[in-house]
Amino acid sequence: LMLFGFGSAVLVTEAGIHLTHALFIGTFTSMALLVGTRVLQSHGGQVKELENSPVLYLTMALTTSAMLVRVSAFYLADHYATLLGLSALLLMGAVIAWSLKFLPQILLFPQD
Repeated sequence: LMLFGFGSAVLVTEAGIHLTHALFIGTFTSMALLVGTRVLQSHGGQVKELENSPVLYLTMALTTSAMLVRVSAFYLADHYATLLGLSALLLMGAVIAWSLKFLPQILLFPQD
């Protein structure tokens, strides 16, 4: 996704900012949440249940949807503002879903 985002932003200059936003929404948000999940799994005493959590699948589906809706806003100019808002809501939903599942485990992490 990173190569796609940077490469397409260079090749398609009129849509560059939109494709760069897709890069940040799709790639960096997903990586941050997935790395956070992996750290919790490794250091929090959780074995494999975090990896197969339905909330994790929901988070990735919402993040991917936010990325696709954000890019589609460029191509559907009549609905530009609506699609930007929908993309933002989808991304917020992804982060909130992840946070509701995993933040309690971070906050209750045993202190040595």
